[in-house]
Amino acid sequence: MSRKEYRAYSTLYTWGRAKNYRLGRRGTRDDSCQPEPIKVFDNCTIQQVACGGGHTLVLLDNGSLYSFGYNQYGQLGNGTKVDSPLDASRDISNLSTKLTAVACGRYHSAALDVNGAVFTWGGGKNGRLGHNDEQTRTIPCRVTRLPRAHKIFCGYHITAAITDDGLYTWGWGEHGQLGQGSLEDSYGPRKVFFGSDNLVIAQLACGDRHCLVRAENGDVYTWGSNEYGQLGIGQYNEICSSPVLLTSLSGMMVTFVAAGDRHSAAVTNTGSLFTWGCGSEGQCGHGDYNDCDMPSLVESLVGVFIIKVFCGHNFTVALSKEHEIYCFGNSSYGQLGDGSKSSCCIPRKLLYSIPGPIDITCGHFHCTLWTTVEEQDERNDIEIRARTESVDSCTTSCSTGIPDEQQRKLEEKISSLNAKLMHMVSLNERVISESLLRLQEELNKDGRETLEGILCD
Repeated sequence: MSRKEYRAYSTLYTWGRAKNYRLGRRGTRDDSCQPEPIKVFDNCTIQQVACGGGHTLVLLDNGSLYSFGYNQYGQLGNGTKVDSPLDASRDISNLSTKLTAVACGRYHSAALDVNGAVFTWGGGKNGRLGHNDEQTRTIPCRVTRLPRAHKIFCGYHITAAITDDGLYTWGWGEHGQLGQGSLEDSYGPRKVFFGSDNLVIAQLACGDRHCLVRAENGDVYTWGSNEYGQLGIGQYNEICSSPVLLTSLSGMMVTFVAAGDRHSAAVTNTGSLFTWGCGSEGQCGHGDYNDCDMPSLVESLVGVFIIKVFCGHNFTVALSKEHEIYCFGNSSYGQLGDGSKSSCCIPRKLLYSIPGPIDITCGHFHCTLWTTVEEQDERNDIEIRARTESVDSCTTSCSTGIPDEQQRKLEEKISSLNAKLMHMVSLNERVISESLLRLQEELNKDGRETLEGILCD
């Protein structure tokens, strides 16, 4: 019986600054000015990649977690403080439960497991690990006194989680970037309050000293430092320590937000890209090097349907619906990925053909891109066909020089073998099907995850 199976295979690309092995490559300190593939994960499926100040985390769909790059503060989570290239990386997901998401700050990291528990490691200054101290931790440690989390995020020196009970933040708070109504550090998770109790948070973006929240209804809230206009509230040099509704985007359905060092970006459901904040390196893409205190349309991308945007330290990367990549801002280390180290204030399109759906993340001065394609696996078909064809070929080869009675008996044996083979295949399918149905019934009785949920984990 013919059966088709599909398996997803991922390819990881990195570019930008190479210092401390943050691009994953051993034996070179040369920056990369264009995306270059990393072969280690070619036979795996990547679920998520996160970039920090100088380190990178790669989470596979089976829950395995790999890290490489800068490790002075233990942010790689491998129990050391030694920088590491990718080929020396090992699975650090030595937890009893499966990891589902990761995030990177400048000197620390975080992970979320399937049960909603949050783990952090790396530099603990200002309480950014959430363990009520400033200790450095070189392996993942669970954050206590936190409701079940659904999503996690890291700013340069803060950590945040969207939980059953809303948004919680902790870490450095000097510029109001925790959104807790004060300028104090928080050594453990504390809830952020919004004007509406019914607000459903879809996404959080954290920069160096400011944050943006995208609500499911398309509204955007900002808080933190506004030194360069990065809050988008129409003025400069103000600190907002509590969330402020970004009224300049009211009436638009914002579908994605991003925060760089001191600039911000948002994408709407019409594919429009807006940027604001510090523009000294051209990172706002408006054709100049001026700061901008309110969201402004990136006019050169009008006509291109943008679906996501990502911000590095002083550069921006936009991804279109057609899997096209546009970059602008500083490129001193090749982080724009266009083959040069020349900066620009107008988006440049990367001229690379990368198959499959694309996702991107930006670190301080480096970027990663990963793509996953499904390949049809016909090994079961081939096995069954091979067995059948081998038997048939025997019939043909034996059809000459063998007495008719002997050949007839041989053909009967062949026919019997074929029948048994097909019966075994059918039996295995029935057993598997019945087992899956029993499992589904048990799960439904317990009120836990459905079978589809398990398969998606």
